Amino acid sequence: MTYERFEQLPVWQAAIKLAQQIYHLAKDRAFRGQWSLRDQIERAAVSVSNNIAEGFERGTTQELLTFLYIARGSSGEVRSMLCLLETIPEFADLKSEISNLKLKPKEFQDNCEAGPISYKARVSEGSDTWMIRRASAKRLCETAMSSWKSCRKFAGKR
Repeated sequence: MTYERFEQLPVWQAAIKLAQQIYHLAKDRAFRGQWSLRDQIERAAVSVSNNIAEGFERGTTQELLTFLYIARGSSGEVRSMLCLLETIPEFADLKSEISNLKLKPKEFQDNCEAGPISYKARVSEGSDTWMIRRASAKRLCETAMSSWKSCRKFAGKR
């Protein structure tokens, strides 16, 4: 599939859903008085989709890969903060919702590893697996970028 806009990327769509769910959680009264915690988790959640969009719009395969790595890191930050929330007594009433939400960033990260946007090898895996996964990501990026270049060329931009 050729992607002409970052909004078409399934990984971006999943990141937007994650951010929406985090914003919904952060509206809860338990976040009153926890402004820095609320701000940080919201910023991390928004950072996931923003980095995917920025990498796509930069127009090179390497930059898209770089920003996918950054987005994956932001996803890990969201998950880490959700783990923290589970340990804070003020958030005990949200334990079930937090536990369910913790799966979302993990699913996002797993999809980046196992799905068509496969770009990250685990440390224990050999370099052959890394190259296969990197090649898969590169194909996605090249498909997206060839479409992006065609659009820019059509618009008279180089």
